[in-house]
Amino acid sequence: MKLLLAPEQVLDLGELQDVAREFGAALVIIGATALTCFLDIARNTNDIDLVVALDLEAFQDFARRLASRGWSLEPKVEHRWRSPRGSRIDLLPAGPS
Repeated sequence: MKLLLAPEQVLDLGELQDVAREFGAALVIIGATALTCFLDIARNTNDIDLVVALDLEAFQDFARRLASRGWSLEPKVEHRWRSPRGSRIDLLPAGPS
């Protein structure tokens, strides 16, 4: 199955990758979005789940960098971010690579 992302999601993933590069960190898609890359399944999801290879301290700096670019953290879900374009991204630190 071909992975279909909205154009704004593709742009937002690119922006996240740019920030991850600034920190020398790997960024990996997980969850339902990742499944659709490898399995021929129809799985709908409203967000993209990612892990970033940073410890909690470095992740705090990463989060500040995202906020400086207009990203916002959803108040009731500590790992859910909204991009300025409206994409919903669940972002988790996974420790250094």
